[in-house]
Amino acid sequence: MDGLRAAAVGLRETNPASVPPQSAVPFLIVVVVLDSNLVVTYIVAVAAGISVAAAFLLPWSMLPDVIDDFKLQHPESRGHEAIFFSFYVFFTKFTSGVSLGISTLSLDFAGYQTRGCSQPSEVNITLKLLVSAVPVGLILLGLLLFKLYPIDEEKRRENKKALQDLSFVPSEDVSNRSLSVQAEDIAAMERLVERLERAVERLETVCQGPGMCGDGSSPGVAQYVQAFDAILSGPVAEYINISKEVGGDVQKHAEMVHAGFMTERSLLVTASQHQQPSENVFSTLLKPISEQIQMVQNLREKNRGSKQFNHLSAVSESIPALGWVAMSPKPGPYVKEMTDAAMFYTNRILKEYKDVDKKQVDWVKAYLRIWTELQAYIKEYHTTGLTWSKTEHQENATNLVINDTELKQVAYVFKCTNSTLQIKGKINSITLDNCKKLGLVFDDVVGIVEIINSRDIKVQVMGKVPTISINKTDGCHVYLSKNSLDCEIVSAKSSEMNVLIPTEGGDFTEFPVPEQFKTVWNGQKLVTTVTEIAG
Repeated sequence: MDGLRAAAVGLRETNPASVPPQSAVPFLIVVVVLDSNLVVTYIVAVAAGISVAAAFLLPWSMLPDVIDDFKLQHPESRGHEAIFFSFYVFFTKFTSGVSLGISTLSLDFAGYQTRGCSQPSEVNITLKLLVSAVPVGLILLGLLLFKLYPIDEEKRRENKKALQDLSFVPSEDVSNRSLSVQAEDIAAMERLVERLERAVERLETVCQGPGMCGDGSSPGVAQYVQAFDAILSGPVAEYINISKEVGGDVQKHAEMVHAGFMTERSLLVTASQHQQPSENVFSTLLKPISEQIQMVQNLREKNRGSKQFNHLSAVSESIPALGWVAMSPKPGPYVKEMTDAAMFYTNRILKEYKDVDKKQVDWVKAYLRIWTELQAYIKEYHTTGLTWSKTEHQENATNLVINDTELKQVAYVFKCTNSTLQIKGKINSITLDNCKKLGLVFDDVVGIVEIINSRDIKVQVMGKVPTISINKTDGCHVYLSKNSLDCEIVSAKSSEMNVLIPTEGGDFTEFPVPEQFKTVWNGQKLVTTVTEIAG
């Protein structure tokens, strides 16, 4: 503002016959351009103030109409009023800052001299443009936009009437809408059940073939699927039974939750039998779970007046935990976060029914137990993300190759006998479990290669690996590459282990891993050393 005043002073000095000092108000076009007196200056100042006030107040008066129109187009949206108003305030402040910066830079570019009473003529021209031509152009642009504004008085009245009709719905209409919503939910659940039945039939057909996934106790079902079944038959079943006793919307919600868990089981079965797919395919596999989560949450939104709203909210806030299958590398903490969100409402239920209805308390305990056991399940079987089956139950297969690998993938090789497996590319980790006479060749591993409960294993590293762990294994030959000589080999409860180091001629030199140790007490602590027995 000081700069504008100084510029105005310079303008007066250029033309001595110009306006008197009292009227040197630089933001008024009339004062800058024309000769005037004090009365005219005040009149113009008042008119300018009214126009500025209108420019600020007009958008505020338009915002309620915009919000009403948006509410009609998106009737399920809530809390959007604050977004509209905050955006308006933000952009008002933002444009004010931008305009101030443009004005300052323009005057500086024109040669404005700080604290100078006499300014170059370019400054006077720039000042005239800033307070006359530019505002006029912006006003014309605003009028054009206002002309295109779609909400006129007639439209505003129609919106107001439509909102009133939505607010005062006759009881019969409410009942009919409720029945319609229930019918839609039931139809959606029936479609979902049909899809699940078809998926299970396809999976059962696939698992009946030879050499498919499974474990020794239950052919066709992977171990971590069986562990998930234990959750379904345990806390999930208990929650459903108690929900039936509670009845009402709680029972309906429980049926949807059960359908969601069954959908997730189908995905786990798929993961136990196939390699990890591409992102696009995985998104398709996740879609049924996402749809079921949405159904559960929609039931809460459609029954906000329910007496069981706290029950519905507890389930609605935590049901996204079913999406842990898409979380990597920490799915467990994600489930805990969702559980904590549910506890806000379960604590309300406990406070309301603690000494009144024991059934409600049992419902809370049963529901929270689902997520507690799911966290333990994830920690044991899917610590860093959903485990996909790479190779299981292969026998006499000498050409097993895994080509499509990614850095985040984990290879789990289970109960393969007399076979050879090659893993190309860079992978997160590899685990050999319960394998016999298996040869493994891989390029690069960024984590660890684990060999557990196996016999007669040969492992060849073509690239790099930081750590190889050998546990409860009899007979293991590890062929290191020149790039992996710094690899750490950790062993426990294993025998007949040999590490083969490459030589310049392309051969390997074999070094046995010690199996016998001597431990003595040196007066302060136990000291363990390798025992070498001469043959």
